[in-house]
Amino acid sequence: MKFKDLFSKALLCVALMAFCVSCDDDNNNGGGGGLPTITDGVLILNNGLMGENNASIDFYNTATGEVESDFFYRANQQALGDGGQDMLVYGSNIFVTVTESNMIYVLDRQGRIKERIQPKNDNDEPLNPRSLTSADGKVYVSLYGGYVGRIDTLNYAFDKVKLDGRYPEGLVVLNNKLYVANSNYAFDGSGKNLYVINLSDFSKVSESIDVHLNPMSLTKDNSGNIYIISMGNYLPDIPNQLQKYNPSTKQLENIGQATGMVFSNNKLYTYFIEYTLDGQTKASFAYYDVKNKQMVNERFVDADNTVDLSKASSLSIDPVSKYFYIGISPSYTVNGNMYVFDANGGFVKKFSTSGPNPMGACFLTR
Repeated sequence: MKFKDLFSKALLCVALMAFCVSCDDDNNNGGGGGLPTITDGVLILNNGLMGENNASIDFYNTATGEVESDFFYRANQQALGDGGQDMLVYGSNIFVTVTESNMIYVLDRQGRIKERIQPKNDNDEPLNPRSLTSADGKVYVSLYGGYVGRIDTLNYAFDKVKLDGRYPEGLVVLNNKLYVANSNYAFDGSGKNLYVINLSDFSKVSESIDVHLNPMSLTKDNSGNIYIISMGNYLPDIPNQLQKYNPSTKQLENIGQATGMVFSNNKLYTYFIEYTLDGQTKASFAYYDVKNKQMVNERFVDADNTVDLSKASSLSIDPVSKYFYIGISPSYTVNGNMYVFDANGGFVKKFSTSGPNPMGACFLTR
């Protein structure tokens, strides 16, 4: 396989894997205060096929084991749109970004539309919303064109702040600062940093953090560290990198490689999809032990040979049961599957999703 063919395949896959669905907010419980004790259901966002307007959301009832396909369509009698990218539960609302349709939906917990937001720049051009995070009654969203938007969850008022790079991606809030991955998709080699936004006045500060090329996904632990997945240039000469950054000490450390990650139980669980020059893919699973500060190369789910983990497109963890949810994309043209494993990694259930490319699971907790 030629390098350019490998690049095209990897770019398509990474565009889908860039974000697992964002279920964790500032309180890790949907904004209600305290820790959740019950998971009422699980929402799965499916990216769909670009240009086909077939992004979708499914609902998995954890009590009955039943799956309600096309949860959004059933609630609203309309298609979700083109390019379902990210989803976040915050308080009584569900926020969904649909990139190619330039839409941010605010839904109630039954999936009904409460608000539509279509972000645009000063020239009335679409900004294509991407990743979501939340803190202190606000939801933040990265926007192509070089902006980060802010949504007031009380009245859905929307404003935005301009950045320097054109392709901001992952977001994370820590100590009243919003950290933003400046990917720039490695097109010109300039995407090597995290922007920092002061949430007190919602302004970009001069502080910028140098990281590996093409940062895409961000998350944090309970010890004040930020984790960054950077995709390099999708070729062997500048490979993928997983890094840990401590804002207090300004220390940046390479700790491994990852395509997706989720933090739970003082561990950063990761998977890494490696692309080879002959067109094959292989998957490895590992976790970073935050307390002991070491990467443990150990598969944390008991998947047999019938589960092709090299087709993984997302990794999520139920904050109550600690069950693992792994989205699998057999190909980019057929509906995906969601595999559920218990907290010890034992297989629980498999079910099909209503669309291609499951982006992750999001949990309705209380």
